Amino acid sequence: MAIEYLRSDFFADTEAEIAIFRRDRGVACLPHFHDFYEIVFILGGRGIHVVNGVASRFNVGDILVIKPGEVHYYRDVHDFSLACVVIAPNSVAKTSTLFQDGSRSQLHLKKQVFLDACDLLHSIEICAGAKAVQFGFELVELLGKESFKHSSRAEPFTSISEFAEARVRPALQILERD
Repeated sequence: MAIEYLRSDFFADTEAEIAIFRRDRGVACLPHFHDFYEIVFILGGRGIHVVNGVASRFNVGDILVIKPGEVHYYRDVHDFSLACVVIAPNSVAKTSTLFQDGSRSQLHLKKQVFLDACDLLHSIEICAGAKAVQFGFELVELLGKESFKHSSRAEPFTSISEFAEARVRPALQILERD
C-alpha cells in the first residue's frame, strides 16, 4: 500500500508553483506517490530507486524525475543525501519534454550539466516568487533537453568529495584572481 502525499504537504504557500526541500543522510522510505512533479538531485551516496515496480541504481550526480501518480521509493541507500524540486501539477512546466511520455525517469548527466543544474537549484533556493519560478523553468528546460539523450554519462562522479570539489573549484579560481 502506497502513501499519498499532497501538494499542501510540501508547499507552505498553496499558490506557489515550486518548492525545494533537502534530506541529508536519508534513509530508505516507504512506497509513496504524490500529486506534483518532483526532480531529485542525488547529492551524495548511492542506492536503489523503484518507480512503478522498476528498480534502478543511482549514485551521486544522478537526477531522478517523478511524475504525479508514480509510486516510488528508495531502498538499500548508503550515505544518501538529496535535494528535491517539487513543481505544482498546474504549472506550465508540465509541458516540458522532461515530463512527457518517453522521457527517462533517471538522468545520468555529464559532470558540467549536473553542475549547471545545481547552480539553477541554488538560484531557486535563494530567490522567491516569480524569479524562483523562472529559474525552475530554466532547470526543467535544461533537464528536458537531456532526458532524450543517451543515458550513459561519460565521466560519472566517483564520490561526494569529487562533486564538492567540482562545485567549489570555480569559486576558488575567482578568489585567486582577485
